Amino acid sequence: MSLSNAVKIASGLHVGMTGEDVGKYMQDHGMIQTNIYSISADRGRTLICPYPIASGVSLELEMECSQPPTSGLFGWKNPLLKRAYIQSQGTSIISIIFTNAL
Repeated sequence: MSLSNAVKIASGLHVGMTGEDVGKYMQDHGMIQTNIYSISADRGRTLICPYPIASGVSLELEMECSQPPTSGLFGWKNPLLKRAYIQSQGTSIISIIFTNAL
């Protein structure tokens, strides 16, 4: 997949899409996630969903869970799309603007 195609696909998303809807949209557009989630240091509230594009380059979809755990600090649920960007060698190089607003 080319970088421009990945940006075009991701720009069709919108802030607040559920994780399930994002996954279906990406799969429908031929993008397959290799890792389920990379969890950040905030006990799982923020999730990064990587989609590989080329060697060392990936589309990163950042989700923030809206449902806190019923008890304890872990177990956040209901991820909603927050932002998207292209990452190369661990550095964000392109921020993606969503064009499919609700």
